[in-house]
Amino acid sequence: MSAQGNIILAIVEGPSDANALVDPLSKLLRNSQLRDLIADGDITLRYLYAKSHPGMTGSNMEKVMTKLIDADIKRRHVYVRNDVTAVVQILDLDGAFVPDGHVSQDERLKKRRYTENSILTPNAMETIRQNHEKQKNIRSLISMKDIRLGRRNVPFHPFYMSRNLEHVIWDKKQQLEPEDKSACAKRAFRRYVQHPEELLDLLRSPEVMHGFKSFEESWNWPQVADNSLARGSNLGFLLDVLNPQNM
Repeated sequence: MSAQGNIILAIVEGPSDANALVDPLSKLLRNSQLRDLIADGDITLRYLYAKSHPGMTGSNMEKVMTKLIDADIKRRHVYVRNDVTAVVQILDLDGAFVPDGHVSQDERLKKRRYTENSILTPNAMETIRQNHEKQKNIRSLISMKDIRLGRRNVPFHPFYMSRNLEHVIWDKKQQLEPEDKSACAKRAFRRYVQHPEELLDLLRSPEVMHGFKSFEESWNWPQVADNSLARGSNLGFLLDVLNPQNM
């Protein structure tokens, strides 16, 4: 074990998630540090867009996670496998579980648009294909209880943001441009890094948690009907699912 020790890795899609969520939530842990691992995109779609994730293809999601972690260790040189006590992943759902009939094509659009119960897209067949791939891999992640790192199994917990980070934190209902996403993340960082308990209160609010009683139960909700388009998250269970000794 290195001098870092007791690290909980948080795998996120991009820097906005790291800034808005990982840094503030890390302050709520007493004996561990929550360290971000930016995957540079949605790894649940790795098979469809292999060029975007070089070296990340694998036979299952656990192997993909292991490759991500090993690549991060090699790149950063600040921690080793034995420092990692748990791994969490924070996923944007992007409406992935909506019925196929709720995906509509509008070739005038340049990118997706969302309504309360549908996805409008310039290419409906491609969006449906993405949704099916994402559903399959998210269900694989839900079934994973741990990740093999070297000779150890470390606990693994996936969390979701529905429909995405900005929808949960700021109730922004449409996809934002990169500069707007960055601005929102910086606002969240400035606000919540000083008051992380406010972020936890938001994540545990009825509007976001929808009365879930447990982490396991919380994964049922986004897979029903159009819920993966609605505002919701189970990240409020983060401290509950991590080993108390790490808190």
